[in-house]
Amino acid sequence: MWVDVISLFVSRVLPPTASAFPDVPRILQWLTEILPDWEEKRQTKAVRALWRLGLPDPIRSLLWPKAIPNSLCISHELFQHKIREARRARHKRALLGKEKSQQDIFQDLNRTLSELPMFREPAYQSKLRDLLEAWVFLRPDVGYVQGMSFLGSLLLLHMDTYYAWLCFANMMSGPFFHPLFQLDNTGYRATLCELFNECFRQNMNALAARFQSATITTETFLPHWFMTVFIHVLPLPCACRIFDCYVLEGASFLFRAALGILKYYESDLLGRPDEELLGTVFRLKARARSIDADRLFECIGRMEVNQKKIDGFIGGF
Repeated sequence: MWVDVISLFVSRVLPPTASAFPDVPRILQWLTEILPDWEEKRQTKAVRALWRLGLPDPIRSLLWPKAIPNSLCISHELFQHKIREARRARHKRALLGKEKSQQDIFQDLNRTLSELPMFREPAYQSKLRDLLEAWVFLRPDVGYVQGMSFLGSLLLLHMDTYYAWLCFANMMSGPFFHPLFQLDNTGYRATLCELFNECFRQNMNALAARFQSATITTETFLPHWFMTVFIHVLPLPCACRIFDCYVLEGASFLFRAALGILKYYESDLLGRPDEELLGTVFRLKARARSIDADRLFECIGRMEVNQKKIDGFIGGF
């Protein structure tokens, strides 16, 4: 298999574009040195360090499905069945319970990554709609919740619809995202924010105190950052790199990422009057267009979190 993948990459990508493709050496390293012996090398320090630097785009399509466990035992046949089921219901308008949330998907298609021309094209919107509707009919007890389209889009950027759905469905059924998207589960989100506040005070006590004096609670922004996998607050390449590390290290890395973002803007936020502070947090996406990605990930790397406590809460919820 890997011989075929390497041959395809070298023949179709490397010769004409090598000079404009700075990731070629890293891609070849993954293809020739790591992926052929993936099970042996996946937990080595060298591979984990390389992973934390961010995966090249072509490697994401290969690694994400390997690294996200298929706990639901999803198959291509199941995916096709759920798409057919959703399309029949769409045309018949025969929806019950949370399956009615299928109707909300169409409204979000034009609002998800709309800054990318490809996601304004009908073909990509059709893929995203299939992915989200198939999820609704796989888990009608959960249905579609606004924000799910961002994770679906992130996955579709890097792999075909079936593998994107496989990853999406397993993550949405997992212990972190499943309760996060249960809108009536306020206790889960409140505890996540309490855990984050502990880390916030530990890493940036002055800024945490400013937020408190301005009556800004992390509930106003943190769940949204998590639910949209940071696409609403960071440029897409940074959000993809954070997702790489989430797949490797788990939910505790998302805590570190959120702390790192606040650390990156700490001096600016501390200099704002209380009445401007919340608005500045909400407008970070516009400011992040010129973000220094290397400095951001240096900030993330300096953040300390209680991984055992975070993982223990999420795993036991």
